[in-house]
Amino acid sequence: MDYILRGNDKDVANVLKEQRIRIGRGVISFTPISECGLITEEDARRTLEDKLAEKDEKINELTSSNEAKDKSIESMEARIAELEASATTDSKILPAGDSKELPVEDSKGVDVVEADNKNLPPTDEKKVVKRTTK
Repeated sequence: MDYILRGNDKDVANVLKEQRIRIGRGVISFTPISECGLITEEDARRTLEDKLAEKDEKINELTSSNEAKDKSIESMEARIAELEASATTDSKILPAGDSKELPVEDSKGVDVVEADNKNLPPTDEKKVVKRTTK
């Protein structure tokens, strides 16, 4: 397996120090890119351009999803405004001098009863006996 190790000079040096036993045994080897000549400058540019294209694609994807979300938010705000407008037009605003009496034409099947019916029978009153518990 081949890897390209990138990082801060100090961190790369620490990795090389940590792996010095394996390097000494010949199990692994680290070869700087400039010495191996395997990767040309053109290959490096192509790789970087590919990575940049992937990042641009992801940015465009996120931007389009944000635009879709913005449109849905705008449509929701418009719907809320419509509902608020319909709520204010549907509510009946009563005048300040409104009486609490219901006109006869608005009663619609409600039995009209005299407000003060003083001919009611007296209420039954029962004597309450207190019990003591032992």
